[in-house]
Amino acid sequence: MTNAELFLDKYKKLERTVRVVYKLKASDSVMQFLERQESMSQFRADFDYCRQVRNFLTHNEKVNGEFAVDPNPAMLDFLDDMYRRVIKRVKCSRICVKRKNVYFRRPEDLVKPALAVMLKRGFSHVPILVDGIVKGMLDENALFTSLAVNGSMSIGESLLVKDLAEYTGLEGRDSEDFIFHPYDSYADELEQRFNEASRRGRRIGMALLTETGDPEENLKGIITPWDLIKA
Repeated sequence: MTNAELFLDKYKKLERTVRVVYKLKASDSVMQFLERQESMSQFRADFDYCRQVRNFLTHNEKVNGEFAVDPNPAMLDFLDDMYRRVIKRVKCSRICVKRKNVYFRRPEDLVKPALAVMLKRGFSHVPILVDGIVKGMLDENALFTSLAVNGSMSIGESLLVKDLAEYTGLEGRDSEDFIFHPYDSYADELEQRFNEASRRGRRIGMALLTETGDPEENLKGIITPWDLIKA
């Protein structure tokens, strides 16, 4: 089998796989779809080049029974690599911090011990849960805002998480958002949401994973920007 024949076979294999994994329509262009994915943005020129080569091989007659263009091994390796990336698509449920390992607080908990844990373990955000459902976020911003508004430079021994309710809500943050996302969805879909927020000048501090992404469902895990980078 020639490189041209191998190229066409690998191209078709990649197309079929992408259509199944990403649930594309028959009329959708696979290569154009891949070009638009943030996680594969560095390969946009390669996708376009492969599409042009495929079109040339498919729509032009052979010369003396042979293809006029013979793709080099690097192009074949590229298609193989893209195929592996697609079939090994990572889910959020695999890279998240599972609920059992999430450090969280309840409204009736004391703030000072929670702050000590945050400082010791390097946590910048701690979900506030009520019966397993996220109702707020204890973070540096809530603490600093409370201290500034109340004119205090210290946190009292008896201060409870619920005493900061005015500052721990998930809505109306100045420049940071907390989003709910389906637990078993794909990580590149979540990455897309992070990138879209960044383009709007917003920062997503944490993705809160529930069964379907409904805020009224129990928390199943969390993902921070660092978790996505590591994944």
